[in-house]
Amino acid sequence: MKLLRMWPLVSAALLVGCKIVILPMEGGSVVSASGAYDCADGHRCVIDVYDVFFDERFTAVPAPGYEFTTWRRAPERFCGGSTEACRLKTTAFPGNDALLDILESDKEFFLEPIFRKVYPGEYRITYRANDAPRVIDSNGRVIGSFIRTNEYGTSWDIQVNFEGLEAPYVLTVLEVAHAPVPQGFYHADIGYSGGDCSDQHRPMALSEANNEFDPYRVYMRGSERIYIPTPNGRPSELDFRMRWSAYGLGCEAYADFRNPVLSYPLSNTNLEIYFPLKVEGTDIIINQHLDLVI
Repeated sequence: MKLLRMWPLVSAALLVGCKIVILPMEGGSVVSASGAYDCADGHRCVIDVYDVFFDERFTAVPAPGYEFTTWRRAPERFCGGSTEACRLKTTAFPGNDALLDILESDKEFFLEPIFRKVYPGEYRITYRANDAPRVIDSNGRVIGSFIRTNEYGTSWDIQVNFEGLEAPYVLTVLEVAHAPVPQGFYHADIGYSGGDCSDQHRPMALSEANNEFDPYRVYMRGSERIYIPTPNGRPSELDFRMRWSAYGLGCEAYADFRNPVLSYPLSNTNLEIYFPLKVEGTDIIINQHLDLVI
């Protein structure tokens, strides 16, 4: 398939390059309203645009078990942050020499949809307005409210909310690997009953029995695997015959806890975090250190 190039004008995204590159990720495809273009997942599709008559509307189509979340926002990408179909056209170019020059160039622009796997019974993020500054991800989505940073300036607490759950939850992002780990930092305490470290094998929060457990902490295994403790979930003693994974340990390894361990069931959420995060009205930019999630 051909690659396509676009240019934003006024309030619409308008195609202005010679080529537009469509980059569907796993979980879906991109099709045009005319039916002329159909780009399957995992394929890099190129559409060549030669004239001022190009006018297409592109739709991201999720595969079964997936959903379309947004068009990726990044340099030289079109419709970034939008959740709607993306219209690209050159019909307004005549009379504008600058746009016509771009049309005749060989520069590439991109259209990149983001799809995510949908889990049965997952909790869906929602934003509830309050007096705290909003936290916005790199795709322009509001994910929550800024609460605080620790005394070292290395961890950031963000309040997030989920549909159907009244209480707010706290997501902690740890930015610097060598800095002191904040007390109550939960990213590492995720276990699995399966040896492949897959969340299809009952993800669970692990806590020594003599530690107080916080049911309103967000647990992160990578920026696209984010859980919360199952509301009203009942803990059980960890069966050490189960295989599980935690930060610093490989799959099929056992924990070296000194005290009895309780496991709390975790539930999937649809929260995915695209770094860097920005705190609205401030100069704070938050990046997750990749070594600090498993």
